[in-house]
Amino acid sequence: MLIEVSEASQAGEARRKATAFAEEMRLSETQCGEVALVATEMATNLVKHAGRGHILFQGLHQNSRTGVRLMAIDKGPGIADISKALSDGPSAASSLGSGLGAIQRVPDSFDLYSIPGAGTVINAEFWVPSTSHQPGAPIQVAVISEPIQGEEVCGDGWSVQSSPDGALILVVDGLGHGINAADAAREAERIVAESKETSLKGILGDS
Repeated sequence: MLIEVSEASQAGEARRKATAFAEEMRLSETQCGEVALVATEMATNLVKHAGRGHILFQGLHQNSRTGVRLMAIDKGPGIADISKALSDGPSAASSLGSGLGAIQRVPDSFDLYSIPGAGTVINAEFWVPSTSHQPGAPIQVAVISEPIQGEEVCGDGWSVQSSPDGALILVVDGLGHGINAADAAREAERIVAESKETSLKGILGDS
């Protein structure tokens, strides 16, 4: 789920949608409250510091574990001093709570990437505690895809197949736009998923 944030009133909408999504993913009551806080802070920061941006809500699945990812993306001025921005205490823009400090402190996993003059990406993950002792995935992969204006689907496709030795990652771009491009991408994903080969030459030979 991807929502656009361009005005302060949309912070409430982001909080409600984030909470509902966290409940759907069976996070605890405490975690749902934390997700709501982070979503609100993200939306507030987008408006105050970048003017507008987007927040992605994504379900996570790793072995027997499930979780929720919140990712804020903007094309604003970026962050010149990340260490200062992440310091605890009220933010310079007087947002809720502790600004970026809260977004960093609350989730199970946090990442921030910013280029001054180009924008910022903030990633926060919340995981349901697992009783399994299975090892985690060797790498973490995140993907964002958005159809061109006027279309509901697009030709962007991907898949990740993990193994003890690494991972096979597919990125495919179906030519054109809309349903035909999407059908082409889904077919490429199917071929890779059904193939027992691990090399591009072997996969193409199978198909």
